[in-house]
Amino acid sequence: MPLLANTLFRFVITSARLGGRWALLAMAVLGMMQPTWATEAPSTDAYLDLNCAVYFRQVAASHKQAGNDILAAPYLERMQLLLIRAKLDAIYQSTIASPPTANFNQDWQEALTRQTNLINRNYKNIRRLKLRYAKACEARLD
Repeated sequence: MPLLANTLFRFVITSARLGGRWALLAMAVLGMMQPTWATEAPSTDAYLDLNCAVYFRQVAASHKQAGNDILAAPYLERMQLLLIRAKLDAIYQSTIASPPTANFNQDWQEALTRQTNLINRNYKNIRRLKLRYAKACEARLD
């Protein structure tokens, strides 16, 4: 990743963690820089971040269904952070022929369906997701 793009990426992540308003501006600048990145090899970072964002969404929904909104809040924050990272990486890896939002929405739906099927559409089975994703997804945030 070019130095300027890497700096903007770190700024967006830090801004999102602090609730900053500059994240959208940095995302727009990254989007304008995209054509210079189209020749680089694809990364699996967006895929991993997206799966972890879906995992955190599922855990938050499990807590909300049980009536524990306070326990759901940290998982929703983690989900938002990983969504920003996944969208930025999707912009970084996209080409003009395939817009990042179309692929991103489809990938989100596929990951959500896969994880929902894994717990048999019952949040009481959330332990299955925790066993599979918890350690790896927490490590993605460090």
